[in-house]
Amino acid sequence: MELHLKSLDIFLKVNIMEASGITSTYSQFTAQTMKQKGRPRKKKIIHQQPSIDHFSPKGRPGRPDEAVVAMEEYEAIRLYDYLGMHQKRAAEMMGISQQSFSRIVRKARKKVSDALVNAKIIRIDGGDFVDKRSLDIANKLRRSAPVA
Repeated sequence: MELHLKSLDIFLKVNIMEASGITSTYSQFTAQTMKQKGRPRKKKIIHQQPSIDHFSPKGRPGRPDEAVVAMEEYEAIRLYDYLGMHQKRAAEMMGISQQSFSRIVRKARKKVSDALVNAKIIRIDGGDFVDKRSLDIANKLRRSAPVA
């Protein structure tokens, strides 16, 4: 009951703010009131981005549904299924634990198999990742920067 009242209170405050024209502070207000729960998500290291960002089934009339595969899920499938790497090595390359890697592969396979069986578009988009090349450049710049 207390959580419901707090949600109602937040809803009312936001509506009052919007009605009075204070929309610029809306994001600040929600950032303060809606705290992130749990641990922050760790960025996964992606070594190669896909050359295309979606696959579409041919022969299905109309606009088929979509299955969205995150970039780290694409990378996990690429390393494990396409390149045939062991889970431990692939997880090290992505900078995550083997358990997390296994969970990502399972989730990605579920999405891809659903898309194949149900003739959905597979779109590769989003996720919590950092490109390996950007990481290398940042590390190189950090090492070459003069120490003050």
